[in-house]
Amino acid sequence: MTRVEKSILIILLIVASLLPPILFYFYSHIPTVSPGKAAELLKEKPKSTLLLDVRKKREFELIHVYSSLNISAEALLNKKISNDQMAVFQGKTVLILCESGLHSIAVTRKLRNNHINAFNIEGGLHAWIAHMGKPSAGLTSLITSPEEKEFLFYRVAPSHEQWLAVLTGYGIKPLYTILSFILIILLWKKDEIELVALKYSMIFFFLGENFCAVNYLFFKHESYLFEYLHSLGMVICFGFVTYALFHGVDKYVIHYSDQSKKCAFLGLCAQCFKYEAVSCVLIKIFIFISLATSVISLMPLFAELKMISYNTEIWRTLYNYSHPVIYQIFEVRYCPIIAGLAFASAGLILLTKKDDPLPLAKIVFAAGCGSAGFSFFRFILFHGYQDNLVWMEFWEEITEFIFIGGVAFLLWQFRGTLFGRT
Repeated sequence: MTRVEKSILIILLIVASLLPPILFYFYSHIPTVSPGKAAELLKEKPKSTLLLDVRKKREFELIHVYSSLNISAEALLNKKISNDQMAVFQGKTVLILCESGLHSIAVTRKLRNNHINAFNIEGGLHAWIAHMGKPSAGLTSLITSPEEKEFLFYRVAPSHEQWLAVLTGYGIKPLYTILSFILIILLWKKDEIELVALKYSMIFFFLGENFCAVNYLFFKHESYLFEYLHSLGMVICFGFVTYALFHGVDKYVIHYSDQSKKCAFLGLCAQCFKYEAVSCVLIKIFIFISLATSVISLMPLFAELKMISYNTEIWRTLYNYSHPVIYQIFEVRYCPIIAGLAFASAGLILLTKKDDPLPLAKIVFAAGCGSAGFSFFRFILFHGYQDNLVWMEFWEEITEFIFIGGVAFLLWQFRGTLFGRT
């Protein structure tokens, strides 16, 4: 791989990593209030404060905040604000609420452009429920429709689920985080490409999990930035570990890149580019896999975004389980697109690049595996356990523990070869 190719690849990876927070910052850069502050304003200044719910009518009827006015975002954005609506908004502090705090951004911006004192409620109904705590009366309470009486924004967690939450959060998570740090130390001075890639995968995993811990300990899981850094750490980790696996299998098993050794598939292919003027079957297979995965990786892209948020108590401590839409947008919208582009690019590199295309193609394909792997990981967990998120968190922590334990197990089993021991 040439220096120019390396530079372009690094720039693309940096841009892909920075693009989501930059876009979110510029899109959401408007005056906001927290749900707690909004509830306080509604209580202290009910006559001069208006809570405007901009969800669709059916969504509003299923569940809404007491005393809120419903005008859909579509009605406000697609049409000029009517004189009747202006009369309702004029002279009041208008607090805009939607499901996730995203649709309300555009509405808030439009109202402020019409000289209305509007503020977006951060996190939308997701965050509003989290700030409510236990069921209570008053302006902050929720109203549900008769057919949705089973909907509860507060749920009593069984004792075994409380134990599982504590075990995974305070036992398993610190354990595999420490183990990943130990692996970083063991791999620190290794210069073999596969071990260097594995080292960086552990570094980004360790950083991502610590961003998650900081978000929980200091921000009550409400910091979008720290959750993004947590997710980004997992994406990059999956990419590096995939590249380490590719390079290791090639080096120790297949021997495709080593011109002095026979390829492991020679018996199956019956002819090899190393000895004859023929095209490599493995490259053709890799091209097919790249193009196929570029399509398959788009599967989560068509999943429905869902609002899930409810409160419970874990050992008498109030805890909110939610998976905000802003997280889902990154997981099942952004990551599949990046993965699809990376897989397709890997295939095109193999098809068009004449001079040793495999090294660059492996890196690009591994980057696609990082995005696709994280996307499918969260997609499966969330849609499998959306009705009870304690199990989503439980299986996420267990899977990550098995992942780090598996890396440690393989390094131990092959320590003689990988670490140069007899």
